[in-house]
Amino acid sequence: RNDYSNSFYSVVEGSVEVEIPGGERSGQRITVAQGQFFGELGLISGRRRAATVRASRDCVLIETPRRAMLKLIASVDSVRKLLDQEALKHALRAYLSQDLTDDDLQTLAASAQVKKYTTGADLFREGDVADGLYLIRRGSVTVSRMIGGKEIVLAYVAAGNIVGEMALLNTAPRMATVRAAVNAEAIVLAPDAFNQVVARDAALRAKLQTQAEGQQGLE
Repeated sequence: RNDYSNSFYSVVEGSVEVEIPGGERSGQRITVAQGQFFGELGLISGRRRAATVRASRDCVLIETPRRAMLKLIASVDSVRKLLDQEALKHALRAYLSQDLTDDDLQTLAASAQVKKYTTGADLFREGDVADGLYLIRRGSVTVSRMIGGKEIVLAYVAAGNIVGEMALLNTAPRMATVRAAVNAEAIVLAPDAFNQVVARDAALRAKLQTQAEGQQGLE
């Protein structure tokens, strides 16, 4: 975690474990098995590593330099789409629940769209109708609210994090404005897909509701 490395790794044999940092998720692990890959979020975002990855058993990995992977992504559309979907699945497991089923992950990932924002552009504004769940995959955003007639920045959210779940969960207008602090990209999940998954997973809904109560006003 926090390394400046940006290689992409494919698991040829064995498996590795991704340690999830921060809050209630701290100490939890996600297994990346033979035939899967990791490191795609750092590859895409260009930011420091968001998690620590350790070999959970003897393993063989292929390490691909960032420059080579970016060339491949730029030239082969199917590779770009696959990396987008897998980055989203990994982030959803890390920031929503590692118990999400493959079917639920596929439902969420299938609804995803990639959107780009220039510095200062709004992802959404306070009072807007909730239009989806946002995974920030490149750059960073600010979270702000109107307080006493002035817009006050309450938080900065870096690549690899999710914003926008509160309004979806509570079926309410946006409680804050989220704006690109620098040029940014987000993967946006359709609200119908998010609500469909949450509706059939009571434990996930309870977890998100608890988070929402602790983060009132932060989208």
